[in-house]
Amino acid sequence: MLEKHKGPTLGDWENRLDAVGKQLVRGRPALTKFYEQKAIAERYIEERFSSAPSQQFEEQERCAIGQLIASRFGGRTDLKLLDLATGPGRLLPCLFPFGATTALDGSDAMLKVAQRRSLPGVEFVHGDVFHQSLREKFHVVTCGRLLRHLEYPDRRLLYRRFQELLREDGIAIVEAPNRVVEHQLRDLAGWENFSVYDVFWTLGEFREELNENGFRLVSFVSVGAHITIHPEQQDTAEPIEYVVAFEKTSPSPSQR
Repeated sequence: MLEKHKGPTLGDWENRLDAVGKQLVRGRPALTKFYEQKAIAERYIEERFSSAPSQQFEEQERCAIGQLIASRFGGRTDLKLLDLATGPGRLLPCLFPFGATTALDGSDAMLKVAQRRSLPGVEFVHGDVFHQSLREKFHVVTCGRLLRHLEYPDRRLLYRRFQELLREDGIAIVEAPNRVVEHQLRDLAGWENFSVYDVFWTLGEFREELNENGFRLVSFVSVGAHITIHPEQQDTAEPIEYVVAFEKTSPSPSQR
């Protein structure tokens, strides 16, 4: 499957989007501008997770995050948790039961959507994900889909942010899309229908990237096996993504 579904080059992807009058949203300034749009924020959940099978996929994601936190900290409810780039707050329901939760995002439009959830014990902070000063370090830091939207130099900056924000016994939890399945899906659906830059990994590739940036993979949960997003997609035991928990092993190379 890896050989069959390699995906286009970055240039080919951009050309396919250009042919249908779109541009690839790529790079931190472009991502910031894109997610500041009120229309994008208002429709984010509805367009991606409001109906089956995507709704089922999101439920599995949230269960996986809760499972990874519980496996590290048991039934504690006194943790400090941070959701970086919280967006519309779709991960918050699986975080706040474990303790005081901070939701940080640079998009005012996204935060307004997230605040409608009215979840107890959640503090909302409007600020830059990479630079906003926070009062404390956290037992758990999540960041949903931000990592996958960043090119490697910016991913290194985000790993450094994890280093700064995590307690010594803390874990970060991210979604790592499986390139085997994602490439198959996008080959079928058409890459021109995906306008936000994404990176995909095998689990081994993601483990190596963590090691390069001063982290160790602690545990993971496979999400989305046998869920077919496209009608022509093959039913496979391959997960759509891995929800991965990792911990600090040493300062990242950029901090040494």
